[in-house]
Amino acid sequence: MELNSDQVEFIRQDICRRGITIPDLADGIADHICCFMENDLETDFAKAYTRALDAFGENGLENIQKETILLLILIFYNNEHIKKQSTVDRQYRQ
Repeated sequence: MELNSDQVEFIRQDICRRGITIPDLADGIADHICCFMENDLETDFAKAYTRALDAFGENGLENIQKETILLLILIFYNNEHIKKQSTVDRQYRQ
């Protein structure tokens, strides 16, 4: 199936309506969905889109958003710990 620009825009807007609020995450999900649909033999847009969403599993998009936020928080705290540790190391060496 080949998607036109209106269909791609619909996918992007629908992902946001489904609660994906992180712009880079929304773009990545839209790209995955478009690739999935373009490789699908289904010619009906609605059916192909439903199948693409189903591939993420039950509450898939919501879970991806939650897990991404948790990972970003973990990365932030790890980075803060590394910064503090390097400050302590520099002070110790002096």
